Amino acid sequence: MEEQNQKVIFAFLKYSELKYLQNLQKGEMYFNKIQYFAEAKEDDGIGDRYENVYKVTNGPGATIDMRKESHDSSIRMEGQPDGNFRSTYVNNEHYVNIFCLYSVVDDFNFENQKDVWLSAKMQGRYRHFLLIVNPKEFLNRVRAVLDTMYKNTHYDKIKYCDIENRLGRKNCFEKPLKLSYQNEYRIAFQNTRENEEIINIGSIEDISIIMSVEECNRITLHQNQVTLLERLDKIRETHFSDCIKTHLLYEDLLRKAESNPNVENLSLLRDAKDALLAAQKNFYEFCASIRIH
Repeated sequence: MEEQNQKVIFAFLKYSELKYLQNLQKGEMYFNKIQYFAEAKEDDGIGDRYENVYKVTNGPGATIDMRKESHDSSIRMEGQPDGNFRSTYVNNEHYVNIFCLYSVVDDFNFENQKDVWLSAKMQGRYRHFLLIVNPKEFLNRVRAVLDTMYKNTHYDKIKYCDIENRLGRKNCFEKPLKLSYQNEYRIAFQNTRENEEIINIGSIEDISIIMSVEECNRITLHQNQVTLLERLDKIRETHFSDCIKTHLLYEDLLRKAESNPNVENLSLLRDAKDALLAAQKNFYEFCASIRIH
C-alpha cells in the first residue's frame, strides 16, 4: 500500500522510555499488536476502542445474522436515543501489528510564529524522544527488511475523521478526530498470529538523535525556503563528524593511559574527554534552539 496522504514529511519523532529509544536507535523496532491499543485506556492518548473495528452500522433491533460476515466476527451494540442500535464489528482473526511515529509535515500553520511543533499532549507521557532527521532513508531501511518478511505491509499517515458518528467501513489507518494532535504516521502488517513482533532493521544512529523534551521545548517552525530536514541533516553531519573524531581520539588516549598511566597521558586523556563532552553539549544546545528563520 503506497502512501495516500502525499505531504512532505520533514522528520519523525518517536516518544518512549529512554531504554526503548536506545534499542530503536540500534535498529530494534517493536511492533505492538493492534488489540493492545483497542483495549488500553483512552485517557492518556494510547487507547482507541475503534482501533480494531472494521465496520460500523446503525439500525433497529438486536438480531444480527453473523453468517453474512466473511470471517469470525464479534460485535458491540450500543442503544441510541432514537431506539436504534449502533453496532461496531471486530474481526477476531485479523491479526495486525503496528509501529507509530509522530510526523512533522509541510501543512503546519506558519502564520503564527509561536506555534510549537512538539505538541504539549505528546510531551505529557514521556520525557524523551528519538528524532529521525531523514524519514525517507528510515522508511527505505524498514521496507528493505519488513517487505521481505510480510506481504501485507502498509505505510501511511493516519487519517483523522469523525468515526464516532460515521457509518460504514473503517481501516486501521483511520482514527478519531480527538487524536489528531498525534500527527501519526503508521507502519502496519498483517500477521498470522496475535503476538508482538520485534523487527531489526540495523542501526539508525546515523540518521537519528535521542533528545529530552526539555532540550527541545523551544523548537518552532518559521516559514523559509530551507526545509527542516536540510537544516537537521547539516547539524547531524557536523555533529557526528566532530563526535567521531573526538571519540576516536579519546579511545586512543584511553588505551595509552591504561598501558602507561603517566602524568602526560592522563592529562591528554582528560583534555580529550572534555573535548568530547563539549562537542556533545554544543550539539544539544544548538538543537534546543533550532528555528527555520
